[in-house]
Amino acid sequence: MQKIGHSVKSVACAFEGVHLDGQVHRVAPKLFMLEGHLHGEVPVVCARSAEVFNKTLSQDLKLLLCDGVFDPKQSLEGWGVDALDTMECFGGVIDLEDILRSEVQSIQTDYHYLDQP
Repeated sequence: MQKIGHSVKSVACAFEGVHLDGQVHRVAPKLFMLEGHLHGEVPVVCARSAEVFNKTLSQDLKLLLCDGVFDPKQSLEGWGVDALDTMECFGGVIDLEDILRSEVQSIQTDYHYLDQP
């Protein structure tokens, strides 16, 4: 995280058919903004029929990354995120694969419905 400055750095990674392409930059001494786009296909379960199907993803992702424990009292005005969009990173490392895995798992636990003709 020490190598990330206020200038934007491009990042990319993939996990189980989902790709994250984006940029990360420092917004405060211990805060970093990750803005990217998720795209690909992820297997999900239909909430109505329990049938597994692939859902096509194409959505933007904006996360605030904190180097260490995040203080939720900290003002986030002007950054376009709230405390729920914040992830804590430890050891001075931003683990993009872990972030992407977490996002994919979050999508998979949501309610999905297979369109039926």
